[in-house]
Amino acid sequence: MAFQPLSDKSNVMTTTLQSAELSEKGKEREAAHNTIPPSILLLSLPSIVAHPPDHPQYVNSLHVSLDAIRKCLRMHSSEGGCWSLSLEHECRAHGMLAEIGLAIMHAGLHRESSTPWAKGIETEIDHGITQGTRLCQQIPALRIHKPHFTLLRANLLLCQKQLRTCRVLLRREINNLTKSHPPSIHYTCYLTSLSAHLSSTPNQPQDVASALQILNRLQSLAETNADKEVATLARVTRFQVLIRAELSSQLDDACQDAEAALGLSFDIDRDPSSKEGQEPPVPGPSTSDDEDSPLMKSLKIHTLMLSVLHHAQAKSFKMATARIGALHSILDADALTTFPEGLINVPLASGPSLELTTTHPRILYEMAFLVSSVSKRDVLGRRPRRKVFACEGIAISKEVNKLVPFPFNANLDDVQHVHMTLARLRADVLCELVSICTMRSEFDEAIDHFDELVAHTRNNELFDEFASRITLLTAHMAHARGQSSKALKCYRAVVTIDAKENNSGTESPKSGALGFIGLTGRIGEVALRIGLKTGTVSDEDDFSDAMEQDTPTKGSKRKGKARVADMELEMLVKEVAEQCQNFSKAKTIMALGMIFQATRAKEITEIK
Repeated sequence: MAFQPLSDKSNVMTTTLQSAELSEKGKEREAAHNTIPPSILLLSLPSIVAHPPDHPQYVNSLHVSLDAIRKCLRMHSSEGGCWSLSLEHECRAHGMLAEIGLAIMHAGLHRESSTPWAKGIETEIDHGITQGTRLCQQIPALRIHKPHFTLLRANLLLCQKQLRTCRVLLRREINNLTKSHPPSIHYTCYLTSLSAHLSSTPNQPQDVASALQILNRLQSLAETNADKEVATLARVTRFQVLIRAELSSQLDDACQDAEAALGLSFDIDRDPSSKEGQEPPVPGPSTSDDEDSPLMKSLKIHTLMLSVLHHAQAKSFKMATARIGALHSILDADALTTFPEGLINVPLASGPSLELTTTHPRILYEMAFLVSSVSKRDVLGRRPRRKVFACEGIAISKEVNKLVPFPFNANLDDVQHVHMTLARLRADVLCELVSICTMRSEFDEAIDHFDELVAHTRNNELFDEFASRITLLTAHMAHARGQSSKALKCYRAVVTIDAKENNSGTESPKSGALGFIGLTGRIGEVALRIGLKTGTVSDEDDFSDAMEQDTPTKGSKRKGKARVADMELEMLVKEVAEQCQNFSKAKTIMALGMIFQATRAKEITEIK
């Protein structure tokens, strides 16, 4: 019979206590290892509570994020211990304070009485940028982050409308960049400097020449680094800058350069013998990887819309029609779904990718139909393309169920800009529809669209911005319907409104140059008075009464009034003809000036 040896009870108890102590120490050590320091937790809180700018809790998330960073920096400087931050984390905290503060400034919260926690945010942003820059200059390992704080300073200066200081700052930073900095930093500095040179204030105009030089340097740098997409971006942006600056002498070369970089070719450009009624060929879809990237698709859409407007302005309607077909073929291929929020990451040959914010795809989609409509000429026929495109644009703008998505790095200013741009686009399309229906003598439909235009502009606080165009459309409808008195009043009102807008509140049309709308109003008045063959039209006159005034009468008083009216009309026609010929922005206006001069020629007035 085998016996088991008796165990020592006390030894067993001692061993158990030792193992318990060891396990408790291990748990404490593990707990200490897994515990997040409160400073790091506060530093990570903004990324946890982040919301897109169209979210109902976006403002609250900014408040919580700002309080977290404020407390993190305050406890680091006063308490120390577990609240202390490493140099890298301290630099990161100052940068986050500046970024959150800029988002608050873009939202305009620092100017509202309902958000007292945002008061004085500009001082905090400046202090955060200064402290972050100081750390980057003192610590060699953090010098790579110095351009980031320079860009934050530039964005702050842009918000404060200090354009000259911003341009000098970015120029100095670009010259100080070295090859050790990744290409994405170089490109971001160039693009931010471009934005500063294209911005303007009443006292600081745009600097287009410097902007074009920046684009040339950006293109050269991108070609050196073998970043084809960035080089193409520079070419397309140059085309856009030239159109905005109305430098028509350079537009043809810039358009061809941008289209060649994107691989867009049109047979109609090489075949001048093609017939006017022939439908121009549409280029087939590209199979290149670069052209399939979101950036290349976005650049193609931008370039085609700009090219359509350029060729339509130059009266090259066959070329414009070819590009309209290519534009809609790209849109039908769901190209906009590749960047639904307007945010594009561009992979580079070396270093991190470049993050770009492009025009929101919802804006591009609606603008494509407006551009297609205004580039067409013919309004005749059962279903003219000009009216079809405009109606489709209205149908798209009424799709209220579709939400407009925004990225997390956007701000409330971006949300307001997108929604107001969409509202302006819808108003533009409604103006186009009213004009088309008036030319087609579809007055009932024109009045319906006109009423919708007035309601839409009033609901979106755009009526003052569109007042001159709405008045001009009213004059055109009255002119077409034979309401001469109303048309004449509206034409003169258009001139007054436009002169007030273009001459800093001065209501006299002779105090400065008229804009396109104001000059169109004067053209309408001259055309109406020439058509009636009388110098003036009273408030009670219509077409028939005005024509009766021109019949021969025996009274010398009536002949004297007619002679004075003819002299007044002669002076008005001469003045408007000179204004039209000096208006180089539109060749159609210049042609109208020549026509007006021809109508008052001796061969016309005395013989015909």
